[in-house]
Amino acid sequence: MRGEPDVDSHELSRSLDSSRRQSNDRNCSHTESHSHSKGSKSTNKFTRWCANLHKKPFVKALLAKENPVPEDPSILDKIKWYLRCPPHGNLGWILTRLVAFLIAVGCMYGLLGPDEAGPELYIFVLYMVSRMSGFIVSLIKLPPLLGMLLSGIVISNLNRYLDVVPPLDPYWKEVLRDISFITILIRAGLSLNPKGVLEMRQVVVLLAFCPGVVTEGPVVALITHFLLDLPFLWALMLGFILAAVSPAVVVPSLLGLQNKGFGVDQGIPTLIIAAASIDDIIAISAFSIVLSINFANQHSGIWIEILRAPLEVIIGVGAAFVVGAVMWYVPPQAKNELDKKCQPKENQKSHSLARFLMLFGCGILFMFGARKLHLSGAGALGTLCTAFFTGLGWDSKTKLPVGFAFGRAWNALMPLLFGLIGTEIDLKVLGDPTIILSAIGIITGGLVGRFTATFLAVSCAGLNIQERIFVAIAWIPKATVQAAMGTIPLDFARERLLVAQHHVQAAGNNTTPALLADLKTAEEHVGFGKIIITVAVVAILISAPIGAVGISLTGKKLLQPKRKVSRRLSKVGRKSSQVKRTDGNPRPLYIMCEEEQNSEADADEDKDITLPDDTQYKTIDASDTEC
Repeated sequence: MRGEPDVDSHELSRSLDSSRRQSNDRNCSHTESHSHSKGSKSTNKFTRWCANLHKKPFVKALLAKENPVPEDPSILDKIKWYLRCPPHGNLGWILTRLVAFLIAVGCMYGLLGPDEAGPELYIFVLYMVSRMSGFIVSLIKLPPLLGMLLSGIVISNLNRYLDVVPPLDPYWKEVLRDISFITILIRAGLSLNPKGVLEMRQVVVLLAFCPGVVTEGPVVALITHFLLDLPFLWALMLGFILAAVSPAVVVPSLLGLQNKGFGVDQGIPTLIIAAASIDDIIAISAFSIVLSINFANQHSGIWIEILRAPLEVIIGVGAAFVVGAVMWYVPPQAKNELDKKCQPKENQKSHSLARFLMLFGCGILFMFGARKLHLSGAGALGTLCTAFFTGLGWDSKTKLPVGFAFGRAWNALMPLLFGLIGTEIDLKVLGDPTIILSAIGIITGGLVGRFTATFLAVSCAGLNIQERIFVAIAWIPKATVQAAMGTIPLDFARERLLVAQHHVQAAGNNTTPALLADLKTAEEHVGFGKIIITVAVVAILISAPIGAVGISLTGKKLLQPKRKVSRRLSKVGRKSSQVKRTDGNPRPLYIMCEEEQNSEADADEDKDITLPDDTQYKTIDASDTEC
């Protein structure tokens, strides 16, 4: 009928549409498969070409995976392996740092432009080159600070002759160095362990006082006064600068020996590490006192100058105690965080970042605030004592994260500090044989006195001659404290010179002979400051590698390894139990039960038993009732 729809025609149209879609899908899939087959063929060709290329002899010689290192490699074998492709190992990290440095320099240059490149680019290049040089020097087992110092010397002198980038303003150099110095002081204060000092207080105090402040400081001052004709107070400042040992060189080397068990039974690593922090504190305190006397008001009486130094010490220590006591409770420690039922709170937040920032801010406040108040000696001492007093009131869970944060901060600031120290060295001054020979003579005389005093100071510690020699060698390195304090006299002298020049310019034609005398004295003090920093840098370049290499080479030969006791023990005998002593000795006593081993099958039961460090033992028969 006409009114009814044609069902067959509708079905036929739907079937035709579906067949067209299927044909289109087949064509598309065929096209994709054809293109994919082309791509796979090209990829296979490239893969086969690379595989054939890798089989070539000259390519195999360049690949690291085809040339493994022999069992007993020579230095040449190691160098060849590092140079093979792809980049790997230390060479790979060197190339990574080099590429990152080039990218960063390009970014800085693009942001600032050729006309705006100024001190910012100078600081950035100095920091990056110093960090890379420190890494390269550390590969040959030398302290990284040597490479950082040399980078600063080279960059400064090249820029002085080529005049590529405007040099950094002396004020900002001083600020950046002081910030790095604050980090060292806070680390030293937090790392001081009062319990460890009390356990070996006699030897620690002798080792901290006698070799440095009592012996080397005065010896260096006398030699400097006669060889370089420096005033005695300036020579004494140099003596106390050189009197401090460098924990940055000593501590990592000793920890490496301690992990291998050398000198542990005698407590030598603990003794040196504990005394190193106190040695730095004493040297910094003595330097601060002499600095305050030397830069006191020249027109005041001698008694005022003498009383000024202990007054600054009292002010610095007193203010540090007050600030440290406040830091015990602000921010609240975890043990003080209680809920409404006076129970410890759960899921407490860590305030380590707040403590780090507050303690660092207190250091900046002491260092720069004391200088504004003309209490220069209270700055460094107050910063050091603030960290020490704060650490006394913190538990280990609170103290360790903050100390770790300052350790990371020091690792970040160390290239900048040593690089800036190197920029103060003029090669013209180093080219003067008189100053260099005098510096070597001063350093040698001081080290001879220091070595002798160290050997005698540990004579009451129950160490043999070889162990005393090792302690004396480990007490040689100088680095961090010398770099931080070496520029302080020069900074103060430059500040006084600016004040004297301002007074002369303000007076104009009415300039008096007293003002001219003050200007001349300030110019002489700047020269004295440059001599001090030159001697300090030479001391670092000489003593740091000698000490680092000396510790690593003589430690295994002069120190005894950790004590081991060999016993043939049965399965019951290898078990030990701690018993109560009746002789009053505080050390724990371990009883090990021993049985005779008559069977050859039990021959494999021989074991080397490493006793705990602070234990005593005795062996009893298995039939004993205690066993």
